[in-house]
Amino acid sequence: MASQNCAAGILGGALALLLLGSLSGCSLVGLGLGSVIDSNNRVGPAACLATTRAGRPVSVLLDDGRVVHGVFMGTEELPVDEYAVAYEAWRRSSASHSRMPMLGDSIVCVWTMWDSSGVRSKRFTLGGRFRGLGYEFIALGIAGEAALLGIPLAEIESVADSAGSRASWVSDVCQGVHRGEFPLLTIFEVQVEDRVERVRLDQVSSVSRTAPRTGKFVGLSLGLLIDGAIIALIALSSGFGLSG
Repeated sequence: MASQNCAAGILGGALALLLLGSLSGCSLVGLGLGSVIDSNNRVGPAACLATTRAGRPVSVLLDDGRVVHGVFMGTEELPVDEYAVAYEAWRRSSASHSRMPMLGDSIVCVWTMWDSSGVRSKRFTLGGRFRGLGYEFIALGIAGEAALLGIPLAEIESVADSAGSRASWVSDVCQGVHRGEFPLLTIFEVQVEDRVERVRLDQVSSVSRTAPRTGKFVGLSLGLLIDGAIIALIALSSGFGLSG
């Protein structure tokens, strides 16, 4: 009887060892899947910067070929004088750009605020000086330029010039701002080692947002856990380790 138990134990052990090599495929599959997850660079358009959480690693490819790699810090407003140079240079660069108002032009904006249920709560009409575009807003100088009001692009119904002519560029702006087609007052800051790089959205070609590379570790751990559970079941079912 003892010899039979011994033979069964040897057979069960041999079978477990034999299967160990093949079952380790679970570990390898887990490792492979984790590697695929880690290799996902999450590359997106320029507008991805606006939805990036502060503190997340990013790689920003600029139109001139440079790459800004670091930690995303958030947004700031470009100094007025610096923005004026960038905007007017952009406006003069193309005939299609010239239909945009000059900085300081008088405009009248009509926009609507909506409540949380989607019902219009209030409608506004306000005139002022065009002071540029931010991310998802038009900057309007009011009260003798003593204040700067940001009017959300999504809420604007119409914009007219000082002569009352309705502007045709509003819909283009609503779409083009997200694609980085306009110079913006809003700039995005990336911490690169010991310095902060300021990035303009209209200078961005693409954005790669990286996540902590934990996929390999998680995949391998799950694979090893499955392998161990299967081997234990095989050993128990064959009588391995049981005494007679």
